[in-house]
Amino acid sequence: MIAQLANAKLATRVEVARVFGLHVNTVSRVAQHVAAQGVTASVPRKRGPHGPFKVTPAVVAELRRAVEDELTERAAQRQLEQRLKIRLSQPQVHRVMHRLKRELPEQPELELLPVGADKNEGTATPLVTVAESAALESQEESNQLQQPSVEEPTLVSLAPGESVSSRYLGLTLFHPALQVVGLLELAEQVYRLAGDVRFGVQQVFTELFCLALLQEPSVERVKHVLRSDLGAVMGCTRAACVKTLRRKLDELSQQRQGVHLGKLLARHWLEVGLVNASYLYVDGHVKAYSGSRLVPEIWDSHRRMPLPGIVQYFVNDLRGCPLLVVTEEVRGNLAKSLPSVIAAVRKVVGDQHFAVIFDRGGYDGQLFTWLVEQGLDFITYQRGEVHLDDDLFARREVRWDGQRVRFQITEDAVTVGESGPWRRIVIRTPGHQRPILTSLDVNVMGAARVAALMLTRWRQENFFKYARAHLGLDVLTTYAAETAVDREVPNPAVKAATAELKRLRSVAQKLRAALGRALVLDTDQPPTADRPRGKARRAPHVAPSTRAALMSQVQTVEVQIDEIKSHLRSLPARVPLSSLGPLPQEPRLERKLITDVVRMAAYNAQSWLADRLVRHYTNTNDLHDLLRSFAQLSGTLIRESDGGLRVCLEPPDLPLHRRALAGLCADLNLGQAVFPGTDRRLHYEVVESQSAGRRRENTGGPL
Repeated sequence: MIAQLANAKLATRVEVARVFGLHVNTVSRVAQHVAAQGVTASVPRKRGPHGPFKVTPAVVAELRRAVEDELTERAAQRQLEQRLKIRLSQPQVHRVMHRLKRELPEQPELELLPVGADKNEGTATPLVTVAESAALESQEESNQLQQPSVEEPTLVSLAPGESVSSRYLGLTLFHPALQVVGLLELAEQVYRLAGDVRFGVQQVFTELFCLALLQEPSVERVKHVLRSDLGAVMGCTRAACVKTLRRKLDELSQQRQGVHLGKLLARHWLEVGLVNASYLYVDGHVKAYSGSRLVPEIWDSHRRMPLPGIVQYFVNDLRGCPLLVVTEEVRGNLAKSLPSVIAAVRKVVGDQHFAVIFDRGGYDGQLFTWLVEQGLDFITYQRGEVHLDDDLFARREVRWDGQRVRFQITEDAVTVGESGPWRRIVIRTPGHQRPILTSLDVNVMGAARVAALMLTRWRQENFFKYARAHLGLDVLTTYAAETAVDREVPNPAVKAATAELKRLRSVAQKLRAALGRALVLDTDQPPTADRPRGKARRAPHVAPSTRAALMSQVQTVEVQIDEIKSHLRSLPARVPLSSLGPLPQEPRLERKLITDVVRMAAYNAQSWLADRLVRHYTNTNDLHDLLRSFAQLSGTLIRESDGGLRVCLEPPDLPLHRRALAGLCADLNLGQAVFPGTDRRLHYEVVESQSAGRRRENTGGPL
């Protein structure tokens, strides 16, 4: 009808576009197609490939011979190109050969991940006809949720001698560390996915773990990853796409188990020795929010300005390894939020004694008293500047991380409000004096060691910097919102009444000052000693009515202050959120909490692997950078005859890095690592580079 109206010139194309709600270009295109090709041009064309099919019966016969000869998929692909001059993609060769292998008698297989097929995931239908093979090649991901499928395993099945190559096979170096951090096992205990699924809990968390190590922490970044190569590392045909990973995260976040998973992981890290809870550092991290929701403003110390955002409090150990993350609902400062953080830590460490170390944001006398009453020690900076005599300072030294550290230190005791006295340790550096407060007794710990513990707080700041740059700590994961949970919040009426009380006290102070001047200055001033010849000076006279008015105003303000105080005593400190009106919409943070827990596990896994790498690489400042480069190494995964898996990694370019990688592989082989989710042994080795082989062959000198 659109083409008929436009071609018959019954109306202009602009008018037709306005009536049908289309763009003018669309109307023009439809009219031109119908005028050139007739009514059939208006029928949508079939999507997918329109050229000749590559998978002909001759190609199927050639691949059947390759299966009978037990050739690998890569070898079959090269043989097919040499004999028939037809080049097929590796996924297409895999599907055809996989279907042909199933037609053969049973042979030993290795299922790397014991999972089923998900009817919602749209697994690839077995190749029965040539047309169906071509359709699957063109609609592999776009029809993933629409195309009906039959039961077919989507995991990598390797017969003895077969291999699979991957661009990201260096990630298998982190499989032993993944077992140590216990992420997959604990995640399967906490979360459940309904029905038989292709990508279960283990696959979802493995993919999130690998994405964090590849510095692709956002879910949307999956589209830039070779999913078939990443799937070889995970133990399946290919990794989940963006749509699937989003859906799985939504299902997991609805279970509200992120806090429980973090608590179980923290307990496990303490048990295996990844984290030490003797001294814990607590600090807040602000994630700026740029969405459309009304989010409270929080002071961002990096940008030095208040911004809408979400604050999270991280708990790290002496080495900077993260133990716990707490999302504070109140969004107060550190002094107000620290009790809830301590309560979360208590659920992990139990009755174990520990010392908490924090920045000036927690400087509060009442907080210090509360921490001591809870049986805890604290170390923090004192607010303000101090200027002590240089003669009071003496040199103190301590052995710290294998090095001798010297300080210029003096000690005394101070009170903070009504709390104290607390031990104060002042460190002198050129042009600056840094005061530190602590509850640790002199007989328990020396001043130099306390100073070293306080200065080591920068390791937590380094963790924030590293996690922001390489693990995506500031990635929000989703901008979706949800209705806030009804909970008790600080009463806004208390805040308003407190502000009014503060204003009235300021007014009363000014009125009293004015009344005092009126009473004192309304007298004759005799000549002064410095002006003996001066005349007697008389201050301006204040009328009695003015003094009476000031006294009346002072009395009125004092009455108002008493009323505000009485009103404050009657107000509850906290009220239900629902009593303040409709429950607000707030950002959905459960998904971010899940991904943050995975990022913390990835950082601890890197730290565990760095402890093994340091034996073979002396530059400790580059350990994490070197491990990230190792994760990008390509290689081949080969099935051994005894059921194990041999990981053959391509060597790095630098000889120093090659030797470090070879030493790390030797240490991991001694640990008897297994592929996650199976009992298949992993054996690591570095493939000999061609340049090294040529150097050894060229023993006769230069040509």
